[in-house]
Amino acid sequence: MKASRLILLGLAMLAFGGTLMFGRFEAVPLWFCWTAGPLCWYLGFGVAGTGVLLQAMKEFSASEPEATKAVTALPPRRPEPVTVHRLVRVNGGPVGVLREIPAMGGFIL
Repeated sequence: MKASRLILLGLAMLAFGGTLMFGRFEAVPLWFCWTAGPLCWYLGFGVAGTGVLLQAMKEFSASEPEATKAVTALPPRRPEPVTVHRLVRVNGGPVGVLREIPAMGGFIL
């Protein structure tokens, strides 16, 4: 669905929900007004907001082919080596541990 149609549908839902909630209808049951009215009102905000976001994404997205060619033309980078530090056990505990505080859920100092 197009973004402009979503915006119009959301605004129509807002108008319908607001009319149901704040209007005075004698032929429509009250339970329907207070169920369908807020539902259309809040869903209308969501639908209209989604339409606005889709339109903004379409407007601000990079659609230039030069930009995509520049990104794909880069040579693949080699991953940097990862250094793994292992703790050495001395006298029953790892190096650097002064004390453990059990009241703090095993927080190690």
